[in-house]
Amino acid sequence: MKNSVIVGFLSAALVTGGGFYTYSNHVEAVESKRVEAQQTETITDIQKRVEKLYSNSKKEFLSKGINYDQIQVIKRDLENQEGKGFTTDNAVKLNTAIMELSDAENMLQLQTLVQGLLDQKGVLVENASISKASEKASNLKGIKPAFADQQLKVINLAKQQDVQLKDSTKKVHSLFLNLQQKKVRPEVNQQQLEAIKKQVLQIKQENTKKELVNLLNVVNQELKKKEQIKKEAIETQQEQKQSNKDSSIKPTKPRTNESSSTLNESKKVPDNNNKSHNKPSNPKSKNNGSSNKEENKNENIDLQPGDSIEIELDQSGDIEGGGTWESGGTW
Repeated sequence: MKNSVIVGFLSAALVTGGGFYTYSNHVEAVESKRVEAQQTETITDIQKRVEKLYSNSKKEFLSKGINYDQIQVIKRDLENQEGKGFTTDNAVKLNTAIMELSDAENMLQLQTLVQGLLDQKGVLVENASISKASEKASNLKGIKPAFADQQLKVINLAKQQDVQLKDSTKKVHSLFLNLQQKKVRPEVNQQQLEAIKKQVLQIKQENTKKELVNLLNVVNQELKKKEQIKKEAIETQQEQKQSNKDSSIKPTKPRTNESSSTLNESKKVPDNNNKSHNKPSNPKSKNNGSSNKEENKNENIDLQPGDSIEIELDQSGDIEGGGTWESGGTW
């Protein structure tokens, strides 16, 4: 039957002449509409999947939970449309989908970078890619301003912590002449140490703070040693001064080697008014010397200013008889 339709169709075409071309144009038009409809359907599907990457119709923010796999699948579908002819309307829709997918991919990259700057406690993580995130945010500022500003808030917090961390690290390291050998600068004082320590304790990044505190402890120990040495030096100096002072004061020693006559002369007290207590020159007094000495020992002699007395010394230089002068003026 088909052959008949075809044959009949061909015969008619030969008879009628240009009728074949008219039918061919009709077939092409139908096929073109079918292809266009199919492309429209494909592009519409891509558009819907791109829209789901955003949280609202304005496409200002990304939806929660999106990932790179979703974006890569859509990207492959768009690449399959390359080289195909499209109507103007479908070409515009396709180009829009490509741009929105690219924006979503860049936004996801920025969001991933920013999420890696701070931990759950808001503390700057080690080796955070702050500069890369900041550059990415600047590039998106003119395209997705609301989203870029949202990410910049976190980036700025990370920057503040990074500046504080680097400044504190620099100040701690400046306390050392040689950091590897832990050699502290001689001019460092306790006031400097306390000021830097106060800044270090404000660091949120625990590992870095711990490392810096350990270095500060090294400085503190060194300052304590210097203070102890200084204290000991002052004590030694004071002891030396006291020793020099004590050695300059010499005790007075009694002169026991003087002769009896010299001591007698020094003990004489001239008196022109009262001679009653002078020892008599009568020789008999020498014969009775022992009795007189005994009497003189027991006798209270009341000396008055100007009176004189003779005393005798034994061979050792002591006063013979062992008499001592009492505060009352007696021997």
